[in-house]
Amino acid sequence: MNIRAITSVAMAAALPSLLYAGTVLAGYEEGETALRSGDYETAFSEYSEGARLGDPNAQAGLGFLYDQGLGVAEDPEKAFDWYRKAAEQGHVEAQAMLGYYYASGGEVPRDFAKAAEWSRKAADRGSALGQLGLGLLYFSGNGVPKDDVRAFAWLSLAVAQGDPTNSANVAFAIVAAEMTPSQRQEGEALARKFFEKYVAPFRKTD
Repeated sequence: MNIRAITSVAMAAALPSLLYAGTVLAGYEEGETALRSGDYETAFSEYSEGARLGDPNAQAGLGFLYDQGLGVAEDPEKAFDWYRKAAEQGHVEAQAMLGYYYASGGEVPRDFAKAAEWSRKAADRGSALGQLGLGLLYFSGNGVPKDDVRAFAWLSLAVAQGDPTNSANVAFAIVAAEMTPSQRQEGEALARKFFEKYVAPFRKTD
């Protein structure tokens, strides 16, 4: 299974709805508004200001723009650097993105142990992208022992949270097809436990 091919699509859908990670400083809200309206040059300008002030939300937003080449020339190395700054301050989706970068290699040396570390940080805090990445690592046995039951459980959470790109659904179907009925039953039981611990507490309520 090509981790980069699946997560690169899922990432593009996840990052525009950046999760707040503490106090929002100048630049983030304006940048978010511009991003949603398709005004990428303004988004880049506003995120740059917020990132300079240390706002992890703006840093993650700036990383996303560099990652996708929106309002600025595509630059994976700068994208990784801004994601790292945001992730180290606790930004959940930026943590998931570090997992993606370390798993795929290229812009940074491939390091599956770090991929698993950062994916787990995000997955434990309710990130569907982090859960997708961690599930893929368990399925491939990279950075963690190969464990189809845990892969099934983590991917179940990503599917349950909705995936407009269908990436989690595709990965889940591939994993499920290789499992025995007893493994699937075990995976479903584990997924229910994981849902209560790693999804339910982070769902927004009105």
